[in-house]
Amino acid sequence: MTNDNRKGSNVLKAGLGYTVGNYLIKGLSFLTIPIFARLLDSADYGKYNTYMAFEAIVYIFVGLALHASFKKAKYKFEAEFNKFVSACTVLSIISFFMFLILAVVSYPLLKGMWGFKQSIVILLFIHSFGSALIQFYNAYIALYYDYARFLKLSIFNAVLNIVLSIGLIVAFGKGDKYIGRILGIAIPVIIIGIYIIFFFFKKAKPNITKAFWKYGISYSLPIIPHGLSQIVLAQFDRIMITNMIGSAEAGIYSFGYNIYTIIQVTANSLSNVWEPWFFENIAKNDVENIRKKGQLLAICMLGFSIIIVLLSPELILLLGTKKYADAVYCVPPIVMGGYFSFLYILPCEVEYYYEKTSYISVATCFAAGINVFLNYICINLFGYISAAYTTLITYFIYFAFHYFMAKKIQGFYLYSNNTITIIVIIAF
Repeated sequence: MTNDNRKGSNVLKAGLGYTVGNYLIKGLSFLTIPIFARLLDSADYGKYNTYMAFEAIVYIFVGLALHASFKKAKYKFEAEFNKFVSACTVLSIISFFMFLILAVVSYPLLKGMWGFKQSIVILLFIHSFGSALIQFYNAYIALYYDYARFLKLSIFNAVLNIVLSIGLIVAFGKGDKYIGRILGIAIPVIIIGIYIIFFFFKKAKPNITKAFWKYGISYSLPIIPHGLSQIVLAQFDRIMITNMIGSAEAGIYSFGYNIYTIIQVTANSLSNVWEPWFFENIAKNDVENIRKKGQLLAICMLGFSIIIVLLSPELILLLGTKKYADAVYCVPPIVMGGYFSFLYILPCEVEYYYEKTSYISVATCFAAGINVFLNYICINLFGYISAAYTTLITYFIYFAFHYFMAKKIQGFYLYSNNTITIIVIIAF
């Protein structure tokens, strides 16, 4: 077997491993949705999802998005790559403590914004740091197609999350059930984060190398607005619904996102393999291979997304109670919006490869601004369900911006315009 065939086999195995493993892990969570839907009322469900929306924002800051630099650093530093990752881990620890101190000091002024007591906010920052470390770990092992490590850690996280959450929700009883759910998801992430620190420091001793810090920050700093804007796109609608209408409606809307997780799991699994594979092939200037595989990937995901939309009414009835029935009206635009969110990775990798990360931030910030504006107008005029449609519109604009930006950087369209146009028309 040639080296290329062997590498292709590893990529295929990794792709299947990530996908099957993610489904097994998410399958555990998915099977528990009816349990949590019954243990939590819609208000508790809304508070929990609001906490998770904040967590998704905070982890971007505490981790400084340094994991984004790993793909390029592996090629740039080669033999010193583990030392680079170790240095980034030290930098993230320093960042975490700085943000934690800032959160504690500023809490009296920002108490109304958080909407949680101080102990929950402190937990939020520790939880977010754990999530940032998991991003470091996943970015690292994906470069080696090491899906086995990913599976072991993810299964541990999923099982402990479910067991703790159910036990703590029951223990807390009425009034504070959402706290039990928050603790149930935060504790496993914190434990895993501690393990990851030791994992990286075993690979290379903790070090403060200015050259590594400078490269990591210069590459990743523009990604922070991008990451933040991505979270705004994915999560901020729930925060706005909570503040503009109520926690119960935010809970129903969030329940609709449970169907979207089926698409998200598949997209994330494929993305874990696509990104390092793209870097390898663009370095060899194998444009034709990238074009064929990328377009096939887009078509397959479109078909899968359509199937999920068609099955969504039955899935809502199966997973929830009558109090979540209105979520069915949110699912189709959320799922297809998620499809365009997935589709953006095809052109976006061009920007990552050529280190044009500032372009990525500009595009995502622009899209996030449009999303917040449309949400404010539409939620007031048409109610919370309209937020699902603003999500679809915004993600399409988001994809289109990156598609044309990649052409500007590359000098030509990486994919067939006719094929992409047909895909977009079918999706809508």
